[in-house]
Amino acid sequence: MKIAFDYTGLGLTNGNSAYTTGLIKGLATAFPDNQYYVFSYLKRKKRTQQVVSNFSSVRINGILLHPLILGRIFSPAVNAINDTLIRYTNKNVNKIDLYHSTNPTNYTFGMNRTVLTVHDLIALLDQDWATPGAKAFYHNNIGRIISDADAIIADSNHTRSDIIRYFRDAEEKTFVVHLGIEDRFQYCPQPDRSFLNTFGYPEDYPPYLLYVGETQPRKNVLGLITAFAELPLSIREKYHLVIVGNSSRHEYKERLLSLVLQRGIQDRVHFYTNVSHDDLVKFYNAADAFVFPSFYEGFGIPVAEAMKCGCPVLTSTSSSLPEVGGDAALYADPNDIDALKEKLRQIIEDEELRKTLREKGFVQASKFDWKKTAELTHNVYMKI
Repeated sequence: MKIAFDYTGLGLTNGNSAYTTGLIKGLATAFPDNQYYVFSYLKRKKRTQQVVSNFSSVRINGILLHPLILGRIFSPAVNAINDTLIRYTNKNVNKIDLYHSTNPTNYTFGMNRTVLTVHDLIALLDQDWATPGAKAFYHNNIGRIISDADAIIADSNHTRSDIIRYFRDAEEKTFVVHLGIEDRFQYCPQPDRSFLNTFGYPEDYPPYLLYVGETQPRKNVLGLITAFAELPLSIREKYHLVIVGNSSRHEYKERLLSLVLQRGIQDRVHFYTNVSHDDLVKFYNAADAFVFPSFYEGFGIPVAEAMKCGCPVLTSTSSSLPEVGGDAALYADPNDIDALKEKLRQIIEDEELRKTLREKGFVQASKFDWKKTAELTHNVYMKI
């Protein structure tokens, strides 16, 4: 079978890139007799090839123009040219059997046998959790895209339910395929904390709670800092809070920094950005617990990553997070600061609880691997 994928920057640090990279590698490993085609921008072909250099069945079509090559005002025209290039190349050069769009924003109409992955429908919610551009795109296009696709893959049962709630006619063609966790996320029983020196963390390496993810309103980082600040002084004197992740919402990041200063905990809360993949694994392993109090997720991959690294998890009762965490996590209502504070205290003070969560976490994390994701995705391919 010849399978083509929409544009994605393989090997980048964003979620969609991680998904497509993991999926293509999983497919190429499990089904090496297939031929896989990936589109990339002209100037990024070499970098994209490096990511999949070990797989002879993956070919890179580095023919696309960057949308901003002529400036933002001409980006719609450039996108239209790219869609034409993808259609022509797939039909007349690659002669593909199936086209997989890994994100609705990259969807190309006019293809035969199309699979669409929907990670979430956050942009349709009446919340300030998506950019105005994303909201406009989804409100104007997602219904037509979902109608056009022959099959839809949802990251979680929660996302599938959302799809059906908005688009009931899509129920029979929507399938759940959970994400995988990359192999680099591994448990280290005796982690070396010296890497923290490069981040300016206190030299005596006090224990810390860890958050990983973008610092934006949907992730409820404000609630996490508030709950941490309200912990008993006896706990706050011993523990620190480490927040790893970049931010595209600068006004929200300023609110977080102001709250830290207002609560007088600036020596206890640490913000780290542009953390490498290797250091992220070390952060998980060195943390006493991972805290992810998000209001809404389509999946919640950091929860599974933390579990695979042996880090006890406290997360939200909302959206897909109980589906990912199973019985291996401690839960709190993200809208209830007092409840979150109490669960923080519990996971800090109860060493036996942390041990139990760690052991259960290994079992839960084992459910999410790219080989299984690839096999289930291939099953969807065979249905259309």
